[in-house]
Amino acid sequence: MFTLRPALISDHTDVLRLAEILNTLNLPHDAEAIRALLTISQKSFGGKIRNKARAIYVFALEDCQRKQVIGVSMIFAQHGTPRMPHLFLEIRDDLRHSKTLAMDVHHKILAL
Repeated sequence: MFTLRPALISDHTDVLRLAEILNTLNLPHDAEAIRALLTISQKSFGGKIRNKARAIYVFALEDCQRKQVIGVSMIFAQHGTPRMPHLFLEIRDDLRHSKTLAMDVHHKILAL
């Protein structure tokens, strides 16, 4: 059985082990960075972050039998700012057919 719950500072060892495997930008293999991340997360869940846009919520997937964190996920309260929003654009191919001209027209479009 598994439980998804807020990550705790006491999960530090397990989360650091996962970070060693993943070593991503959001979950670096750095003991102090993980401790800081878990501290911010606990403050965020506790409503103790004044600027709510800076809140980070780290979730732990716990294997209840082994009493071990086997996965983590994160939610950033805000990504980007009103002056510099974070946008994701996808390049798509759009095919249109004109019966009048009896031809196909290919367009490259950007979709938000």
